[in-house]
Amino acid sequence: MFYCELDAESAKLQSLIRQGQQEYIYVIEGSLTLKTDTAIYELHDGDSLVFSSSVNHTYINDGKIKVKFMVINYYPY
Repeated sequence: MFYCELDAESAKLQSLIRQGQQEYIYVIEGSLTLKTDTAIYELHDGDSLVFSSSVNHTYINDGKIKVKFMVINYYPY
């Protein structure tokens, strides 16, 4: 489990991780866009999402304030 902050108007690319892994995201404060190879998700305060982290994905903060969120990486092996 990780506590994350992403500055306003910034992005963080995550390279693909080993096959079969999942990632859970919970937004504490602000707005977060998650872009994967197959979809774009818009998350706001209190929103959560689970997705396959075995694809490239980018965390994007297009807002004017820092976004705060939690990430849980699930490794099924």
